[in-house]
Amino acid sequence: LRADSSHLLDRYLLAKTQELVSGLEADLDRYDLAAACGRIVSHIDALNNWYIRRSRPRFWKSERDADKQDAYDTLYTALVVLCRVVSPLLPLVSEEIYRGLTGEESVHLSDWPDQLKDAADSELVAEMDRVREICSATLALRASENARVRQPLAELVVAGGDNTKIQPYLDLIADEVNVKRVELSDDISAYATFGLKVNAKVLGPRIGGEIKSVLTAAKKRRVDYPGRRRRRGRGHPASGRRVFADPPAP
Repeated sequence: LRADSSHLLDRYLLAKTQELVSGLEADLDRYDLAAACGRIVSHIDALNNWYIRRSRPRFWKSERDADKQDAYDTLYTALVVLCRVVSPLLPLVSEEIYRGLTGEESVHLSDWPDQLKDAADSELVAEMDRVREICSATLALRASENARVRQPLAELVVAGGDNTKIQPYLDLIADEVNVKRVELSDDISAYATFGLKVNAKVLGPRIGGEIKSVLTAAKKRRVDYPGRRRRRGRGHPASGRRVFADPPAP
């Protein structure tokens, strides 16, 4: 297994895989299978729909240079480690893939992986995950406006707080969403407004007749963007008590 590539996408995948290893270990220690499964699904999305897709030119180029070898070795390492950590939850699938990759007798006879501890980089993972979110939101906007991805656009403006951390990734974003230029802005109000939307189907059974006053309050209330995401589960006082959209954490 190799974890020494200096390529940005390779470093991200290795760090993301190490995050999966440590996160799954904590989930399984708590017997939190739902969290473990959700973590695996999220990781596979990053692996397949981001790393592999963004790395296709490196895999497909005719030259067998160091960059191509780094891409193959990084993907191999990530897949082997993935098979090992998901084997308690996907015993048959992980066994088939692992044996095909390594030629070893069984994934269930291998040790829990610790080869990627030095590749851990939570800051890089957070930044790249935000880049992925920006690209997903942009592609969704394209789809809503029937603007095909193959059609280049002149400019994309990314409005939000703490944008300096994504400055190094502007070329990557521009290439992914096919725009000529990416600009950053801290002024969200110039491009969007925030409102409060109540899910009446979820909240209604919990608060009964008070749902009407909550809906009225929600329509009148404007949400001030604080520069970061709001924590889920927060509500606002209505009818003399606090209402939670999601159950508060135990």
